[in-house]
Amino acid sequence: DPDLATEVQRVEAANVIHDEVERLATLIQNLLDIARLESSTMQVERQRVRLRDFLEDIFNQHTGGKNNKDVRFDLDLPSEMSAVYIDKALIRIAVNNLMTNAIKYNKPGGSVSLTATESDYYIDITVSDEGYGISAEDQASIFNKFFRSEDPHIREQTGHGLGLSLSSEIVQLHQGELLVSSEPMEGSQFTIRLEKAFASGSFLQ
Repeated sequence: DPDLATEVQRVEAANVIHDEVERLATLIQNLLDIARLESSTMQVERQRVRLRDFLEDIFNQHTGGKNNKDVRFDLDLPSEMSAVYIDKALIRIAVNNLMTNAIKYNKPGGSVSLTATESDYYIDITVSDEGYGISAEDQASIFNKFFRSEDPHIREQTGHGLGLSLSSEIVQLHQGELLVSSEPMEGSQFTIRLEKAFASGSFLQ
């Protein structure tokens, strides 16, 4: 049926346009956020945040995505966690970027997990995937602006190389570290590590 074929083509074209608009909007927003960070006009506006509820909300935003049918999701949070004093909007951007990458660069049928742990000194927020992994050579550059790996599994996905750079700068604003552990074809694990003295606000006393 020519009419049906035409309609299918229209829907596919509309989906492509929608995805490209979203990608462009994300690129523009990331560029604006990085420019604000680097010009020192973006300040950390800390507030008391219930970390478990905060991470659950981020997790739930990602599990219902239209491109996530082949991804398994896992959330592992302690039943009780200390409240933290963070810039909620900024840390949300950082965790969202890590979740988006874990989904995008996963293998079909792979899993994405969001976990948090608390020790005497640190609060760790970790996003793990079972994707194609990152070579040791690329790990030295992944937090640089506009870096894109030459790995064909990475190149086949659209991207602008700003998400990890922005996430790293946000975490540094919180006196923390963004850590990576990965092996090619074995998946990746990114951890936002916040010093508990800073995240708890005790340094203000």
